[in-house]
Amino acid sequence: MNKIKFVARLHYIDPISGKRYNDAQLMTINQYYEDSFLTEKPLDKTGFILQFEENHPEFKGWSFSFTETKIEFTTLEKFQLVIDLYTPSPCYLAETIDENPLGKRFLEYGFLTLETEHNVYKKNSLGTQYLHLFIKTVSENLIAFMRNNGCNVSSEKINLWFCEKYGLSDDDLRADVIDYIAEKNLRTYGYVIDHRNDRYKMYKL
Repeated sequence: MNKIKFVARLHYIDPISGKRYNDAQLMTINQYYEDSFLTEKPLDKTGFILQFEENHPEFKGWSFSFTETKIEFTTLEKFQLVIDLYTPSPCYLAETIDENPLGKRFLEYGFLTLETEHNVYKKNSLGTQYLHLFIKTVSENLIAFMRNNGCNVSSEKINLWFCEKYGLSDDDLRADVIDYIAEKNLRTYGYVIDHRNDRYKMYKL
């Protein structure tokens, strides 16, 4: 997964100083545009620019640049981010973010935004998109697993599946992941899991 930062500029020369405006100065005269997005495939930059100019003809004649950053988190780190940023308090305290290496890296990738009113960092649209893609993949794999087992498995079996499939050997993290992915969020994908009497039963909504 890569994060692409796309910038469009209409360069401007100060008539008095003869110097080219920097990005901050271009922003003040609306001659700077920036956007970021995620991609799993190599970006066709020429094709992207042609499509962008077709959709936004007002940018024809501007100069364009791309900055590509590879997003690197392990599977276990992604699970921890999901737990940190979806349940139960989906944020990181700004005053302690430097003490949290995982949260700090997520911030450095541009996936968190500071909510000044409460002085906390919350996932922004890019961070949500990144984690959603991971949650979607795990949820689809879980649905397939449940279907292949008659939509009715024991607690031991579902715990074993998460251990073998994703390396979730930590009991506490695995319990939190199962609680969120299986019991709370699966309805997003059209199913619900009922957990009782040491069994997990899946039903289609």
